[in-house]
Amino acid sequence: MMLWMLWATAITALLGLAALLGEGALRVGGRQGRWAWAVAIAGALVLQVWSVLRPVRPASSGAGADGFLGDALAGLPVFFVEGIEAAAVSAPALLERLEPFVLIVWLGASVLLLAGLVGGLLRLRRQATHWHTGRVEGLEVLVSEDFGPALVGVWSPRIVVPRWAFSLTSEALRMVCVHEAEHRAARDTWLLFGGALLVAITPWN
Repeated sequence: MMLWMLWATAITALLGLAALLGEGALRVGGRQGRWAWAVAIAGALVLQVWSVLRPVRPASSGAGADGFLGDALAGLPVFFVEGIEAAAVSAPALLERLEPFVLIVWLGASVLLLAGLVGGLLRLRRQATHWHTGRVEGLEVLVSEDFGPALVGVWSPRIVVPRWAFSLTSEALRMVCVHEAEHRAARDTWLLFGGALLVAITPWN
């Protein structure tokens, strides 16, 4: 399991780097950079699920792992060979002893993160019931005391504007609300929630 976790983390890191570069390229071309991250998130999920569900091929009876290791170590100084061979023998045993603890820590961290994610959403939803409704340039908004500007909710998010924002010029206030409306139209709350959910499910990655 630990080797799979390291592999998944490395793959996700490469996808994240590709998304970072892809975002820059998309923005230079006048396109939305969020799609690079959406593809990276989906790709990380698909690859991890595929790696678990793919059929395991039986090892060939020809050159085994020991033979491959021996060929790779040929020509190296003796003390290097002995050290590498000792690590190759002891590392799997050490990883095997750690497996049960890794699973327990993984499950515990996931439960805490999922509870924090859901609890945060519920707390915001509860706070939103005390906020007043207003309109800015035809857009319906919630007026909070000091929270925002932001969107509240995942599937049907609502625009939240803090009370101090109404001291801005009318044009600045309009731009604030239009900015949040564009996030809502692009379904950015879905993307952020999906990313946060994957972090909670695989907190080691």
